[in-house]
Amino acid sequence: MNKFILFCISFTIIFASCKSGNDKDFSNISVLVDEAEVIINKYDNNVQSALDSKKYDYIKVVSQAAMDSSNVKINDLKNLILSPPTEELRISAIAYIKSLQKIINAQELYTTISDTTSTDTAKDLDANFRETVEHAKKMREAYATKLNTLTN
Repeated sequence: MNKFILFCISFTIIFASCKSGNDKDFSNISVLVDEAEVIINKYDNNVQSALDSKKYDYIKVVSQAAMDSSNVKINDLKNLILSPPTEELRISAIAYIKSLQKIINAQELYTTISDTTSTDTAKDLDANFRETVEHAKKMREAYATKLNTLTN
């Protein structure tokens, strides 16, 4: 997961620095998306630390904090005053951040697997987590494609 987030951040920075025109709009959106990705990356690291130290209750705390912080980024995106061509990029960015939020939810559920969890339930949670990550990758790709289209 960490490599995915780092890849996403690098990808956004490259595209954000491409062309002029609506650069400020693109830059504002890219910065907010980058910040959301950093939030999710920190969340992922915190969850791993909580799992390593067996502080499972801490996962709910960091999950809520990550959701709240990413909601702020979504609201910031909604409040940007943009020129019409960048509206589609805003919509794509919001959809991507919401898909990252779904990773938070799926990971929080996934971390509830224990020795008492049935095999079927564990498989379902595992499958849900993988599907959620794949969906986020697709949403990231859609956002990056839109950004690339508008900056080239």
